[in-house]
Amino acid sequence: MDRRRRKKISPEIRMALWELWAKKCAYCSHPTEKEYHVEHIVPLSSVSAAALEILKRAELNLSESFDFDSLDNYSIACAPCNKTKYYHELPNASIYLAKAAALKNEVIRRANEIAANLNAAKVIGSMQVVLDQGLISKEDFKELFREFDRVRIPPNSPLYPELAGASALDIPVIFQTEMVDDFFLRREENQVQVRTINDYLKYSAEGYEASCNAEFKAGLYTFDIPARILHALSGASKSDGAFSREVDEVFKYPSRLPANIFMESDEGSTKTLLGQLLKRSAKIIDRDAGYLEVCTKWLWSSQLFVIAKGDFTGSKKEEVLIFLNACPVHGTLRCPSVIILTPHYRTDFFDRLFYRLFGKRRILYESRTVELPKPL
Repeated sequence: MDRRRRKKISPEIRMALWELWAKKCAYCSHPTEKEYHVEHIVPLSSVSAAALEILKRAELNLSESFDFDSLDNYSIACAPCNKTKYYHELPNASIYLAKAAALKNEVIRRANEIAANLNAAKVIGSMQVVLDQGLISKEDFKELFREFDRVRIPPNSPLYPELAGASALDIPVIFQTEMVDDFFLRREENQVQVRTINDYLKYSAEGYEASCNAEFKAGLYTFDIPARILHALSGASKSDGAFSREVDEVFKYPSRLPANIFMESDEGSTKTLLGQLLKRSAKIIDRDAGYLEVCTKWLWSSQLFVIAKGDFTGSKKEEVLIFLNACPVHGTLRCPSVIILTPHYRTDFFDRLFYRLFGKRRILYESRTVELPKPL
């Protein structure tokens, strides 16, 4: 196999491999936080011809279909070990190949999660470029978000199509053109169809309101981060015991700004974020008391994802708490911060977080500006 024709390894596959090989070199166990290499357990240089591949498969007792340039042959290495085995695999290669095979399906699953997160991150990054380049002023943007706080989301449909494909130039268009086609406002017996933000503002000023019974409305908001939640969830491990203890610690103490939130959950729930939220409901007794934000580590760096609020106005003016995916941030985050809705965003971490939070319990929190760790 010609080394020049090696397959390109995607960023999400690289990150998944790094995580599942415990972020350490497979050969010397040295931590690879600052630098790591996705390398071939059996070097491609040692199987650069078909005859060499046949000999190597026989030597290592590999099947005829074994692909030397695939997840079956990938591991994580530090720079010195990667150079050491440039032409020949290290002793006990069969052990490393067996581990790679055992991790293969998990690597694919984790890479798919990271890819979904990465798409959301690209959109948020584009939003920051729009602001940085002055294509829209921060004041205008804040005002836009302040006024545009409710839109309808049709069942099983994202708020905006293909957000992941948006670029810096696309972002202003998203917020200046049509909303979803079937968004209506009503006033007594009258009904109007709203297609643009200006339509929404115009009819809202005339007393039109969204239907309480028929329409699911998600909010786009600016927010602050609660330091206690940030601290606990950013350090939560993936083991259920540690996770439960740290989440318990978050909600252990009373708050200056309590929101009385309790959940009416049904145990059957889908695996998507939006599905989870639609299956469960949270009643906020006093909406004006504040709102809940949950922060956790961005899954493949020291940056952070922020989960913020949305709302639903029911027939009795009860509010449903919706967690939205928001921007990865670092440095000092001060209110306000931009939020984008990505309904299909999910990870196992958040599945467990929602299950934990969506029990029949009282959730207390407070909001403040906090210093976030800078990326490595």
